[in-house]
Amino acid sequence: MTAAWDRVAVCTRESGSKSPIHSARFSFRNRVVSLEAPGPAVSQRLASLLDLSAASSGPSDHLIVLRETARGLEIHSDGNVRHVADLDAAVASLAQSMPYWLLPHQIDHVLHAGAIVVDGQAHLFMGPGYAGKSTLALEALLMGHEVMGDDYLILDLAACTVRATPKPIKLRRPSRSLPDRLESVLASDLYCMGQVGEEWALLLSRKLLRQTPLDAEFPIGS
Repeated sequence: MTAAWDRVAVCTRESGSKSPIHSARFSFRNRVVSLEAPGPAVSQRLASLLDLSAASSGPSDHLIVLRETARGLEIHSDGNVRHVADLDAAVASLAQSMPYWLLPHQIDHVLHAGAIVVDGQAHLFMGPGYAGKSTLALEALLMGHEVMGDDYLILDLAACTVRATPKPIKLRRPSRSLPDRLESVLASDLYCMGQVGEEWALLLSRKLLRQTPLDAEFPIGS
């Protein structure tokens, strides 16, 4: 494990858009994704949601571009274009998609699962979308348990251990509102609420208390 296990590097350049183009480089386990966006706000919010810190710039494996156009904001990635309503929607969309590009593609196994840590062991919960993994992760946090995540884990098959990924817990919401139990305890810089497609998504920052560090490894419990 190197000291630069996860990081985001930032630089700014001028362009013809309304705001200077801000370039941020996020890396995780030797995978690197660059983001170009109008101004620094998007990359700063993503750094908080993903719990990645700043370091030097360099080459990347993948580029994502957020553009201001006459039709509104657009996310360009891998030849695809997604239109988003506003900056909150852009951050919510990027916070869900960027971790996928940061997942390792060769060395490790990736599990579609969440996990809580009890007595130093990771207890996994699996299921397809809409099965309730995110709800379970939130309930575990509120009950005081350590949570590794609600969607993806990195598995070391030989050691039978798992690590977290930089993907925020996502809760589907019927409207732009916080759950009642979170309104009084969730600081504004520890979440993002945005409309992604037809639904509202509440993204909880990985900097919330009781979420395991990205470099922590836990044996899988029986």
